[in-house]
Amino acid sequence: MTITPEQVVAAYHSSGLRAKRTELYLPREGCACGLGAILYQMYGSEVDMMYDLSDSMIVSKLLGLSRQYILEFMAGFDSTIILKPKTSGYYDGQETWKACEREGLTI
Repeated sequence: MTITPEQVVAAYHSSGLRAKRTELYLPREGCACGLGAILYQMYGSEVDMMYDLSDSMIVSKLLGLSRQYILEFMAGFDSTIILKPKTSGYYDGQETWKACEREGLTI
């Protein structure tokens, strides 16, 4: 399983959140990264109170994806350079950010 740009864009539209780099989930500001938007869609607006979202292992378990994929997705979404990605997560994150820009969802 992977995360697609379409899934993330749909999560932003349904949640009303805006896309923001380097922040997993900031409910008071109404923004999240792509993973945060998916988690909000799956677990509700208080997902950050139920789980420690700063722990990539917890995020990987909540999403059913490998920790490596999660870390690389975040790097791609945040435009952090990874020289030799080990999963498709990096490229999925990059494509997701581009899709959010095209949809006007970014802050």
